Amino acid sequence: MNTVQEKTDLESPSVFGLHRAWHAKINLEYASQPHKTVLEDMSFSGPLRVQRPFYPEGACCHTYLLHPPGGMVSGDKIDIAIKAKRNSHALITTPSAGKIYGTDSLDIAQHQVVNIEAEPDSIVEWLPQENILFNRAKARLATKIELAKGAKLIAWDMLSFGRPAGGYWFETGSLQQQFSLYYNNEPMAIENFSTDPALQVLKSNVGLMGYLNMGSFYIIGDTPEAALEIIREAIAPHSYRKVGQDLLVAASQKSELVVVRALARNAEQLRLMFIDIWHKVRRNSLGSDACMPRIWLT
Repeated sequence: MNTVQEKTDLESPSVFGLHRAWHAKINLEYASQPHKTVLEDMSFSGPLRVQRPFYPEGACCHTYLLHPPGGMVSGDKIDIAIKAKRNSHALITTPSAGKIYGTDSLDIAQHQVVNIEAEPDSIVEWLPQENILFNRAKARLATKIELAKGAKLIAWDMLSFGRPAGGYWFETGSLQQQFSLYYNNEPMAIENFSTDPALQVLKSNVGLMGYLNMGSFYIIGDTPEAALEIIREAIAPHSYRKVGQDLLVAASQKSELVVVRALARNAEQLRLMFIDIWHKVRRNSLGSDACMPRIWLT
């Protein structure tokens, strides 16, 4: 009887369902000091941390956001809040790809929410590595960025459906992704992406056309027209070609915002393309040469 009772308890929702999920939350606040930006305030709960700030280029504060579990399972939630005060410059990245694993028998979704706020004359670079959706993942991802007038931004988002090189295919599951960007209280980009139950959007000619890696790159900075020309020169070998090549990239401009869209056969192609664009456009858009975070090289 005891054995049966123990098994019943272990299979109850209180153990395997919503009650056993990890809710990780972190708030980062950056402020400008005479010679550098400092991480003025940090609070966190659950398995989400940052390493100490790094200063490989002087004033800009490089921060590595760590999620020790290494991935999200059924019911997990990650909340990230970033605030850059006036005249501060923060670069936030991650040491590895985020992993969103398949849901359990209760099919409870995984949630990630990112909120970024930038005051006048501040700079935020939000450059996480890609999120990987594994089979049966049920991902709910939302990012909201609010920039005051005079603030600057470089941000990207990369997502992979499965990891085919390792034999991990995304055959069932779902994604709901929301992105919103406001500049001086004006909406610059309000975007939504959702998969359908049969995942036809991954194959459709009006969807991802069989590409399993997609990304968006956003820039609000100095002289957007010049930034667009720099980017179009960088992506020229991959633009305006036929569907079927390994990498498809296009760039456009709307007022102060420059956007790059990319589809790739593998995640490394996408990541390297975005890093190359970042290297070439950072001086024009943010006023400083690119200084690659060391964590990207490990």
